Amino acid sequence: MQGSDGNFYGVAQDTQASRPNEGGLVYSLTPTGTFTTLYKFVPGKNKNYANGSNPGLIVEGSDGKLYGATFFGGANNEGALFRMNRDGSGFQLLYSFCQPGCDDPAPFEPLVVAGDGNVYGSLYSGGDVSCGYAGPCGAIFQITVATGAYAIVANFGFATTGENPTNLVVGADGTLYGTSISANGPQLFHYDEVAATLEATPLQLPSGLTDSTASQLALGPNGNLYGLYSFFQQNVGLVAGLFEVQPNGSNLQVFPAIPNFPEATSDGLVVGADGNLWMAQYQAQAGWGDILTISPTNGSLIQTLTPFSQASVVGGYPLELLSASDGKLWGISSLFGTAPKGYWGAGVVFNLTP
Repeated sequence: MQGSDGNFYGVAQDTQASRPNEGGLVYSLTPTGTFTTLYKFVPGKNKNYANGSNPGLIVEGSDGKLYGATFFGGANNEGALFRMNRDGSGFQLLYSFCQPGCDDPAPFEPLVVAGDGNVYGSLYSGGDVSCGYAGPCGAIFQITVATGAYAIVANFGFATTGENPTNLVVGADGTLYGTSISANGPQLFHYDEVAATLEATPLQLPSGLTDSTASQLALGPNGNLYGLYSFFQQNVGLVAGLFEVQPNGSNLQVFPAIPNFPEATSDGLVVGADGNLWMAQYQAQAGWGDILTISPTNGSLIQTLTPFSQASVVGGYPLELLSASDGKLWGISSLFGTAPKGYWGAGVVFNLTP
């Protein structure tokens, strides 16, 4: 992510070569390439990571602090929420997630800052509404910036607002949007943090032998929401493409499927300075990942960039992209790149001009 000071902030998921890998760190990176380790997650006397282990994506709160979640560690080794100053000082453990089967397993999606200034996240299977054998249906949680307090503020229900919420997107009005799966198929949900209301609208997406899904939601330059649909089609496999919908769920536009897209692994849409949608794919037909440019007008594939490989200076397996204040897209590859003798490349920070 890019902070309000213009510098970039991110995480490395592990720093210990155990099985599974553990630890991790939070770092800063200036636009000119100065790398600084801000905080390192280390084990305590009992070999447990009391402050968390394997951090995920972070966000800058309205107070200028960095907020994040870890997948493991904490008091119950089920993940934790933390915050810290941008210079690495003042680390605070805000909340430890509990054991499996509890109402709040660690989040997989990134945190966001809503219009009220507080930090929010989605729990794929948390909350206190049961979806049967699969456990809770999912929930939205809040971190109150003023106090650091954690609370679940909305619960999903399969028959109404769905289950398994995906990433949260802050709309132009400062409220939160996302997608879920329900008895009526994919849904667009809307959480108004001021009114504390959660509502959902069915998305009439195409489907094959199995129900379609909607994911990777992003806010477009026109204020509409864009996302990816996918479904399995007989004798074809996974079919995927772009859809566009207004925030109130109206005027759904389902664009034709993107050719040769099926087996790729994507990690979110982002709007570039050129007005097009961009997306990094961790795996693709080329084998090492690629970057796609997609038209927001008709959902067509404009270009595919394939600079990634085991021998490339930009490494392989790109994880994500972000649109920075300099008009460039910045991203991270997760493996390879140059490294000192005796070490292996563990990923590269790169940028490109749309």
